[in-house]
Amino acid sequence: MVVNGRMCGRVLEWAEVLGLLLAAVGHDAGHGGTNNEFEVSTGTALAARYGGSSVLEQHHLERTLEALQATQLIGHLEAPTQELVRAAIREAILATDMARHFELIRNAEYLGDVFDRPLAESSPLQRRLLISLLIKAADVSNPTRPFPQALDSAVRCLAEFTAQGDREKTLGLKVPPLRDRALLEPVKAQLDFIAFIVKPLFVIMSRSFPVFLLCLRTLNHNVRNYKQHGPLARCLAAGRDQPALVQEALAQWAALQLQEGGLLSASSSFKRLPRLVSAPCGPTQRPGPSQRHPAQPPPAAGPLPPHPPASAARSRPPAPPPSGLPLLLAPARTRLHSRARGPER
Repeated sequence: MVVNGRMCGRVLEWAEVLGLLLAAVGHDAGHGGTNNEFEVSTGTALAARYGGSSVLEQHHLERTLEALQATQLIGHLEAPTQELVRAAIREAILATDMARHFELIRNAEYLGDVFDRPLAESSPLQRRLLISLLIKAADVSNPTRPFPQALDSAVRCLAEFTAQGDREKTLGLKVPPLRDRALLEPVKAQLDFIAFIVKPLFVIMSRSFPVFLLCLRTLNHNVRNYKQHGPLARCLAAGRDQPALVQEALAQWAALQLQEGGLLSASSSFKRLPRLVSAPCGPTQRPGPSQRHPAQPPPAAGPLPPHPPASAARSRPPAPPPSGLPLLLAPARTRLHSRARGPER
């Protein structure tokens, strides 16, 4: 979206886009599985080094810049361009501090008409804010992925939270319910994270980037999954200590998808888009695996059949696009077939 869309070279400098992508790679470099609150309350060396403000984000930034210097990845660029890349990295990684989340959402109104003016007229403040919002959206985007991936990420995050809670109990520190194994309500934790953190940000971003509407659609389906499918509560509570339980919950969820016509699975996520993107996808009841991929007898041993001549391939009519193919892709598929046939004689 950033590289191939209308942003690169129009709203952001190429160097800023490069810095944003490098920040996405290194924004958690050297992460130890705790949060800033733990670092400050336990008086770690990192907290002493960075002064107690955005402790981990400053640590990630330093590690990323060290790796950039060691690899000389941007060493071939001119000095002003290198500084622009580093400034974008700095802005992006420091923006991932959750303490700044609601501040960024409040400031999002200052983006204004950033897409309607030339790059030379854009404000540096607007570009910095855009970089911060993009990296923030990517950082909290796990619930907007297809449900199996979203569930896996949720299990891993809750396991990290409760592991920190165990350490806090050992040290005699106060443990909030989100990190207390005895008090944690995993499904409620996910729904609250979506309602108060993820969805407001993606709604704001969808005003400038229509692709975020697709993320919101997936997000709404995932909310429905969390609310309706009971085994997920046990799955999230068990976490990584019982991977078989996670697989069992996913298997039950997948079976329900087929019975209900597919709420949103990894294979159907782009076949059930809103009407503005996709054509109707056929009947509600989807065929089972055996109907979609019937068993075929093994081929008999013997020489391979001859390859058809080139003239036969050129005279073959183009295959019509599938009925469920998104409307935005069907014309491109037809154009590709036309090019394969060559110019009309």
